[in-house]
This record gives sequence, structure tokens and C-alpha cells, in this order.
Amino acid sequence: MRHADTRSGGGGVHRGSTGSSLAFVCAVKGYPLRLVTSNAFAAEKLRTMAAFGATLDIIDSPSGIHPGLIPATRERAREIVDSEGAFATDQFNNRDALDGYRAIGEEILDQLADRIDAACMYVGVGPVSSGPPKRCGFVGSR
Repeated sequence: MRHADTRSGGGGVHRGSTGSSLAFVCAVKGYPLRLVTSNAFAAEKLRTMAAFGATLDIIDSPSGIHPGLIPATRERAREIVDSEGAFATDQFNNRDALDGYRAIGEEILDQLADRIDAACMYVGVGPVSSGPPKRCGFVGSR
């Protein structure tokens, strides 16, 4: 929440897959956090976010994850921002995330004695799959 204005009282509002981590950081920093999520996601994840003090705004989805769920979370987050003046983290369009993941690439390189021959990465939010590989020289190399 580097650019968040948490003084407005609206706190942060987030939708996406990094809710547990963000809830942890906000708990440590003393920032209020409201997470737009769904009961389609793991109950353990929802309990973790709540345990860190986040307020959960749960979108009911009895049929599980479906094509309309992410747009529904985006719309709900927008409503909260508009009505309460909260700061939206918007992990899907946050260029600051690249800096964070690039730093992970730096940490990897600093801890290695030799070059990297291969890496196994998962596919997720864009910055996680572009920051470390780009910094470690995997992007655009053969």
C-alpha cells in the first residue's frame, strides 16, 4: 500500500489472491483492510484473512468459481471505494508489484554462488511470473 492514503479513514480495499499476505502486512502496520472475496475460495484462506483482522466482504457463490465471479468482486470493490473513500490495491493493475517481485529476483541472485540453469515458476498474477525471471535473466534469453 505504498501509495495509499490511509489517513482518509476509508482504509484499503482489495480483491484478488493476495488477501492473506495483505491482511498480515496491514495488521503489522495498523492499517484497516476490507477484503472483497468469495465463499468459492478456501475456507482456510478466509479464516486466515479474518484472523489478521481484515473485514471480509464475501460475495456468495454457491456454484463455486465461475466466469462472473471476478467481475463481481471488481464491481463490489469499486462500490466500496466510491462510497467510503477507501484505497483500492488492485493487484491486477498495480505496477508497484513489479518492483517487489524484481527485488525477489535480486535476493535469489545474491544468494547463489553460480548461474541459474533452469527455474520452475507457477503461473499467477503477472508480476510474480515476470519480476524474478526478468531480473534473473530468463526473459528474452535462450
